[in-house]
Amino acid sequence: APADDTERRLAHIWEQVLGQSDIGTQTSFFNLGGNSLKIIRMGQMVNKEFNTTFTTEKHHNGRKGSRPVYILKMKKPIAIIGMGLMAGDADNPETFWQFVAQGRRGFNTLSAIRQQDITDRFGPCEITRGGYLYRVDLFDHHYFNISQAEAVRMDQEQRLLLTCAVKAVHNAGYRVSELKAREIGVFHTYGLTRYSSFFDDTDEYAANAHHAGMGGARIAAFMDWRGPVLSINTACSSSLSALYYACESIAAGDCTMALAAGANLGVVARATGKAVPSVISQEGAGVEKAILGEGVFCFLLKDAAAAIRDQDPIHAVIRGGAINHAGGRSQDIDIPSPAAQGEVIRKAWKNRGTDPARIRFIETKGTGNIMGDRLEFSGLAAAFEGLAASTWFIYL
Repeated sequence: APADDTERRLAHIWEQVLGQSDIGTQTSFFNLGGNSLKIIRMGQMVNKEFNTTFTTEKHHNGRKGSRPVYILKMKKPIAIIGMGLMAGDADNPETFWQFVAQGRRGFNTLSAIRQQDITDRFGPCEITRGGYLYRVDLFDHHYFNISQAEAVRMDQEQRLLLTCAVKAVHNAGYRVSELKAREIGVFHTYGLTRYSSFFDDTDEYAANAHHAGMGGARIAAFMDWRGPVLSINTACSSSLSALYYACESIAAGDCTMALAAGANLGVVARATGKAVPSVISQEGAGVEKAILGEGVFCFLLKDAAAAIRDQDPIHAVIRGGAINHAGGRSQDIDIPSPAAQGEVIRKAWKNRGTDPARIRFIETKGTGNIMGDRLEFSGLAAAFEGLAASTWFIYL
């Protein structure tokens, strides 16, 4: 007989699907008339009852003509319980959401104080409009137990990631002290930093101060977090890859919570003394422009069931994901492959048992050029290709 509420609820679902009563924990699904269609229906009912995602995998015992065995696998949804972010003119999640809801653009000119720093170092130079952070030099080194000399030398990305990580913890309703000594992971990234070009010498702090892998190490050391710490670099997809592996680490039990974090700034390069934050290309008669956007984000993640149990705030739930590479299918190494993009989208659906017909909104990368946008759309089309015709609409 069912031993607890979970087993009783599962038994009730079996009774509904099989039309049988007195279901026990050792009852064979197939001996009571179960088949592949019924187990799919059962999985759908389990998803709805437990607000989670189950997938079924079909296996044979290796003997010819043997009956398939279906293993019910639970995939953990991951909740975003805390957020800290700065992007363009938005220095917190609430302001950022207002920008999105109002359809506003975060473009601006570089602030006078940052412009002066660059002029003092490299001389006068023209800097185009972009999505710049107002200040990148503010940092409470006393709070983070870092000497002023080391703080000055540290990449601005490291300082901003530390600050943003604390904001994410507070946004989740925790004090930093409450999470000490826990198995919390850090999966982070920041791009090619140019802050080192502001220095002529190499001192005792330089090696760690300008090392992209140190961003997460500093966060874990300050927080006293003891889960995995990984620096992720997959070029343009680095932040998404960090988020993906943070979710997978929680699902695998490597950590109970994880911080996914990324930073990108547009500091000038000393080699030229110029700031060229926009990339402009021309194709046919049209001119395309991708404008640099600066930003820092930190998402504190947790198993959704645990977040509900602990009454954590839940900003969103990540139900699935997938990752791949185009291999040799791209025309060039920096050109996306529609076939590979279609495959990884389908893989994400399969990993979490998602019905594509329920999808209503897709946020795309938006490359800012005709070729890249066209290839990305082709990848989406490839993902939906072959599905049953329907009248549903999807917003991009």
